Order: sequence, then C-alpha cells, then structure tokens
Amino acid sequence: MKITFSTILTLLLATIGTSQDRLSKVFMPWEHYTLANGLEVILQPDATQTDVAVEFWLKAGISHESPEQFGLAHFYEHVTPWSPMDSVDRAQLHARMTGSNAQVRKDYSRYFVQVEATALPLALRQTAGRLLAGAARISSRKVEYERKRVLAEIDRNANNPRWSVDGGGMIEKSTFGVAHPYGHSGYGRRQNNEHFTLEDCRAWHKKYVFADRVVLFVVGKFDSGEVKGLIEREFKDIPSSKFQPATITHPTAKHQQDKLSRLAPSAIDPDNTMVWTWAVPAFGTEEGTALFLLGHILQKRLEAKPDWPASVEKINVLSMLDLYRTAGKFGTYITFAEKGDSIKIEQLWQQTIDELSQNRITAKELEAAKQKEIERVSEQLNTLGFQSSRVELLGEGLLFTGQADFYYQRLQRQMDLEKEDIDRVVEKWLRISPFRILFISQI
Repeated sequence: MKITFSTILTLLLATIGTSQDRLSKVFMPWEHYTLANGLEVILQPDATQTDVAVEFWLKAGISHESPEQFGLAHFYEHVTPWSPMDSVDRAQLHARMTGSNAQVRKDYSRYFVQVEATALPLALRQTAGRLLAGAARISSRKVEYERKRVLAEIDRNANNPRWSVDGGGMIEKSTFGVAHPYGHSGYGRRQNNEHFTLEDCRAWHKKYVFADRVVLFVVGKFDSGEVKGLIEREFKDIPSSKFQPATITHPTAKHQQDKLSRLAPSAIDPDNTMVWTWAVPAFGTEEGTALFLLGHILQKRLEAKPDWPASVEKINVLSMLDLYRTAGKFGTYITFAEKGDSIKIEQLWQQTIDELSQNRITAKELEAAKQKEIERVSEQLNTLGFQSSRVELLGEGLLFTGQADFYYQRLQRQMDLEKEDIDRVVEKWLRISPFRILFISQI
C-alpha cells in the first residue's frame, strides 16, 4: 500500500472526528441556579430515563473534623435527622424507591435517593424534610442505635486494609501528612465512634446544616418547569447561615517516602495487600487532568507484565486516583495470596515505574488512554446518582472549580494533550519515591 500525505491527513482527520463525536455523546445538558436562601440547585433532565435521582451535598466532610473528633462526619451522616412525613406518602415513596444511600467524602457529605419519575414530588419533600429537621430531632436513642451500626460497619470493613480504621488511617496520614485535613480516614478512630455524644452530633448539625451550605441535584426524567416550582415550595424555608464562610486553605500535602509493613487489620483476611501512593495536585489542575491518562497507561503497563507471580489477584491504579479540593492521591494497590511473592511484586512494580520514567510513553499508549477515559466517563453517565454517577461528575466540578461541566472541559483538554505533557507529569511525580505499605495476612 502506498502511503501518501493525503492518506495520512485523511486518517488524522478521521481520528479527530471520531474523538469529537465520542465527546459529544458524553455532554450533559444541565442548569444551575440558586434559591434566595443560598441553596444551590443543579437540574439535569433526561427524557430517556424512567427514574430520577435526588441528591443533596452538604459542604462539610472529613476535612472539617477536628483531630479529637475524627470520624464525626461519618457518624453524623448516620444520625442525620428526618422530619415527620405522612404515613401514606411515606409508604408510596418507599414503594417507588429504586435506590438510596449516603456517604462522607473529604470535602462534602452526600445523601441520595432514586425513585420512579412519578414519585419525584415525594422524594423532594422527604429531602427537604431532612434539611428542615432541627438538631433537636437527633435523639439519644437514635445515636445509640446508629453507634451499633457504625461499629458493625467498621468491623465489617476491617477485612479490606484500605478501608479499615487502622489501615486506611495509615494510608491517608502517610499520603497527605499527619497535619493535613485529608490525613485521616472517614472512620477516624474506633474509640471516637464509641464515645461520640448526642451533643457532638447536634453541634455538627447546628454548625453545617444551612441552605447556603447545600447543593441539591435532580437528575433523570422530569419536567424542569414543574420541578423548579416544587423545589421553591419545599426548600425555600430552609434557613441560611447568614455568614460568608472563610476561604479554605490547607497546608501543602506531602507524602512520606517510607516503606512500612504491618499485619493485615483483620485476622481472617486471606490476602496480602501492597499499596503505593503519592500526594499529587488537586482537582481542576492541569497535572490532575493528565493524571487520569497516566493512570490508564500505568494500569495497562502493569497488566501487560508477563512475570507476575501466579498468586497475584488484583492490580488496580484508577481506584487509587482521588482528586479533592486542595490535594490529590495517586498510586496502585496489588493483592496477592502468597506472602513470599511480595519481593518480586515490588520489584516488578518498581521496574514498570522506572520504564515509564526512562523510556516515556508512546503515541499509541496515549491514544488508547484517551479512549479509555472517554469510556470511563461514559460509564458514569449510565448511573444517575451517588458514586461514579452523573451527579458526581457535575457536583465535583461545581464544588471544586465553580463549573458543573468541568468534567467535559477536562475531557476536551485531555484530548489535546501530547506525549510530552504526560512525560512531564511522569518526570515530576513518578521519579519521587512513593509511600509504600505492605499489609501481611495473618493466616
């Protein structure tokens, strides 16, 4: 086949066209406005859906905890009060509910419910009721009931070192620094959860639950005009804090360049887990944008290594990439069955990092990473709310950059990145020794 300049140009334009076509498929129409009381609203209507997600984010999370109260944001998420609801309405809502959950993140707490579209008015009423319920509706009985559930959750998640109180706390502290607001896990300390009081929970509520500290999301099948009327009616009476919150400033995150080994937190965990992390730039930065592509490339390189011991069970890079308001985390975890394989696993991982640093990435790898990133975002669009969802794409963009469509802007920037852009990120971050911890199975 004779390759001419016109052939190359045609292939190049076809590639560009394909990328732009795929980008257009992940664009979401949305609307952002603010009620008179300061409550922010994001609407993302989609007539192709059958359900609608209603979610609110409270602008208070793990990073807002004081050291003596580590774990309180998560504990409060469990005891967040409800307003009374008519029993018939409540029964109808639950009958048409298709999902519900809550979660605490570094910079915010989220409360999610998903319903059949016809139940949206009831879902909005219930959601507004949670924000209107005063601190007095948190009772001692509720605190003690939820304490049992929180401690059971902590015990259950001890089987995963990265989520456990001790293991997760060690990773976060060593990644961001002990003095950094991100430097502890969501569970905090077990003893804190054993002793949080009714007054602690009510004080958190009184400090943070105000209209101007809330973002409300409605995503799915609904009529925007009708929903705006419902939101105005249900949410307009939520009080505002009446003060301008201080600008958030955090110390610079800096990971420890240590290698640690610990017994797995759970005595029944059959796996060994090795974790590497770097503290990296925040959400919204150019380097953060490039790290998503580097994550895909590193994942592919690690998977392609032919010499992994047979006991290796999982290799994951992207679940170790978390970008927050003021800092981020990038790394890898590998789980494996045989303790004796740890030395070879670490050698192979380090070899992969060295090869990236010395030999750089290829154009083919970069293009594959761009397509994987579009696929990752496309998968998030399949979920209306909660984790890895449309709400998360729009919400973190709004919360961290002031632009709900930042996810789309980031994709556009990623499509324009060159090999040299990724190489610079590799040079700056992967040449620094990471924090490494090995959790050794007790079995």
